[in-house]
Amino acid sequence: MDGQAQVRLVFAGELLEGHTADEVKRLFGQMFKLEGDRLAAVFSGKRTVLKHQIGRDDGERYVDRLRKLGMRVLVEPLDGPAEPKATPAMPAPMPATPPQPAEPAVGTLSLQELADEVQCPNCGHRQQKKFVLCTQCNTDIPRALESKREDAERARAERQAARAMAANGGRFAPPNAEVDGERSSDVVEPPPFASLSFEGRYGRASYINTWGASMLVVFGVGVIAAVLTPVLGKLILLPLGLLGLAWLVWGIRVTALRLHDFNRSGWWMLLTLIPYVGVIGNLVISLWPGTAEENDYGPKPRRGNMVLAIAICVLSTVGLAVMAAVALPAYNNYVKRAQQKAEQAEQAEQSEQRQAERMQEQAMPRMPDGSAAQVYRDEYMPASNEKAFAVSSAGAYGWASGKTSAREAMSAALSDCDSRREAYTGQCRIVSVNGMVPKER
Repeated sequence: MDGQAQVRLVFAGELLEGHTADEVKRLFGQMFKLEGDRLAAVFSGKRTVLKHQIGRDDGERYVDRLRKLGMRVLVEPLDGPAEPKATPAMPAPMPATPPQPAEPAVGTLSLQELADEVQCPNCGHRQQKKFVLCTQCNTDIPRALESKREDAERARAERQAARAMAANGGRFAPPNAEVDGERSSDVVEPPPFASLSFEGRYGRASYINTWGASMLVVFGVGVIAAVLTPVLGKLILLPLGLLGLAWLVWGIRVTALRLHDFNRSGWWMLLTLIPYVGVIGNLVISLWPGTAEENDYGPKPRRGNMVLAIAICVLSTVGLAVMAAVALPAYNNYVKRAQQKAEQAEQAEQSEQRQAERMQEQAMPRMPDGSAAQVYRDEYMPASNEKAFAVSSAGAYGWASGKTSAREAMSAALSDCDSRREAYTGQCRIVSVNGMVPKER
């Protein structure tokens, strides 16, 4: 477009009516990939040259697009048109291209200079290319980028050599061969199953498959424990406790590796301990996709067997349903049996209590009012056997213990009772022999 008039586009911070500064700044930042101080400099109110030189038609389209964002962009013609190439004999006079005025150039910012930035390969800080050293970590950015480029070329050369070796009859596929839609140079093998290391990442399929395999191991240990328990008895509790502790640490490790896959710390698993929230948390951990590229916890792991993971989920769901269908009726029957046993035990206890009360009533003979009953309980009952206790209807009593025979004890008790009985009162009679009440004839 040699014959098209050339213009420059300038923005001085003016906005169209009906637009807010924050919204316009956000949309403009998204369009030109600007943020922070660089974006603030464009909207500082100073003259910012968005395009130094552009054709008028292209400039108008550019202005229309920015006007939709809410920006009032000025179109300034250049001081002199471009010279046609067909008339080289007439050079352009010197006044045709006067120098730019110093006043607008002092405060002018170029959008291209703002967008021209570089990222530090060491700390990730982004800054303008004119600074050689990183303002955050003082890294020599050009040298660091060159070293990174050399490392990438060296790795590429190694992959090419491996491909050549495989093409010449090598046993293994080249490192960058595609496997399940992924390039093996971009992924790594998932962490090993039998390990307690917290380094690496687990994808969704690998996570589900790992837990499925662990359930098989737990089932096998349970079968072995059921077989050995009758033989070893309580001795089997120690190895089972150690295995349970190891399985707990291993389970925490597997969940942490799954959280690493979407760039989260393993401490997030504490949310799964909250009631009700934990169920949702476990579903998120199992189904949330991981980051597509390398993150803070390492490169992307190789994709696991998704078909096997789906099969494990289906079988687990069916197994839980079957267990619930079997366990709930069994649990209800167990509760009913337990309630029946508790009621029977309570009835038996009440029956025993009533029987004991009856026996106690039978063991305590009827006695006249007075001190005979107290002596019977406090002195006679604790005494040694070959004993007897006698009372009369008038209140007299007598007892004996430690005799050679029950007959001798009864004779002594009657003699003791007669000695205390008043004359012309009721005769003494035996009411207890060795703590037992004799049957009345």
